[in-house]
Amino acid sequence: KDEKWVENTMKRGTLKDRIAAMSVVVGMDCIHKLYALDMLLDLAGCGVEGGNGGMTSIPNSRVGQMASEALSDLFANTLLPKDRKLLSLEGRPLYLYDDNK
Repeated sequence: KDEKWVENTMKRGTLKDRIAAMSVVVGMDCIHKLYALDMLLDLAGCGVEGGNGGMTSIPNSRVGQMASEALSDLFANTLLPKDRKLLSLEGRPLYLYDDNK
């Protein structure tokens, strides 16, 4: 019931409520809710053109700032590891994870 309310808020709430709802959805289950992360990236002006579900790809500065703050908080506190530094791509070559081998 709560998840349905949050999903509804992402579509029909005020701007602040929509951004907060997207952050909550991504924070709860980021692997299965990438669409909400995409929506935040679109609002911040970082999304892929054409894949924005009808939203304008060039946000105004207020929308972009609010979405950027939400993304910054999500990455710093939820999505990125806290106990170690990120590994470079050189440290994790993709060919090691190729399923075809």
